[in-house]
Amino acid sequence: MARDDDEAPRVSRFSRSVGSRARPNKLVAFPGAPGEKVRLWAPSDEDDQLAETEARRHLTGVLKLSALELSLAADGALFRAELDRQLLFRVLRDPDDPIQSYFESVDEVREGLEAAQREALMREIRHWRTERYPELDLEDVPEAQRGGPGLVGWMREAKSCGALLTWWRSFEPATQDAIMLSLVDASTSATVPSSSDT
Repeated sequence: MARDDDEAPRVSRFSRSVGSRARPNKLVAFPGAPGEKVRLWAPSDEDDQLAETEARRHLTGVLKLSALELSLAADGALFRAELDRQLLFRVLRDPDDPIQSYFESVDEVREGLEAAQREALMREIRHWRTERYPELDLEDVPEAQRGGPGLVGWMREAKSCGALLTWWRSFEPATQDAIMLSLVDASTSATVPSSSDT
């Protein structure tokens, strides 16, 4: 029977592999600033959780929202915008040195980032996530609709009965991105109907 080596601490395979590589990042153009670049870090669970916690803290502490108002805001644009700011503060990095944050503080994100820039950067994060893990964003799409001819056939059928827009809007933006990537990857024989087919 093999004995445990008490002198050598056990390190999981996951920890060993993570420790040997840098956090995934991607260099992108900074929207609305020609020639400017920013580096995106892949958001972690901790980034998501901290962003949500700090967004709630900001809305209750600074904006003085009550618990009821906060619960109502959690589904709305006010909470979503603050959540995006908090996440962007954590994952936007200096293009030359990813260890350094791009912004000094969340206040700088609030004051310096226009809504269109914020939305464009969040789209970049969603696109990157979908490119890296396309299967995750198709989980809520039925198997028969996930790719290639099945997806195109489903879209044609939904369009012919007037349900395409409702079906499309039922998905989160990340799932919509995954669907579009699936269509792009589909064979050339499976084409989306053109607007002249209506």
